[in-house]
Amino acid sequence: MPAIREQGSAQVELGGRSLQIREQLLNDLSAHDLSGCISGLHLPLLVMHSPTDTTVGIDNASEIFSLAKHPRNFISLEGSDHLMVDKAQTSRAADIIAAWAGVYLSAAGNKPN
Repeated sequence: MPAIREQGSAQVELGGRSLQIREQLLNDLSAHDLSGCISGLHLPLLVMHSPTDTTVGIDNASEIFSLAKHPRNFISLEGSDHLMVDKAQTSRAADIIAAWAGVYLSAAGNKPN
């Protein structure tokens, strides 16, 4: 981030890929109150994180989870990386998301108009 602020942009390696990140992205991200958005969401929230993720630490996922109101769930995706490049892990995560969301989708479908 210091190099991006100093030079206006910089090459950043993210998930094994090199990306050009501009200062405008940092400005856009800092202009949003994500903590306030998460705590005021008032919708079910599923947080997923892998303990082997070297891109984003568990502290980030923990903070999101702690800010969220119930209903909320935290799923640990052991063996996954941040970009979910392993097809088996991607399928596993999709199955978990579908099962989790199914509860809320079926409940929403049973509400009277």
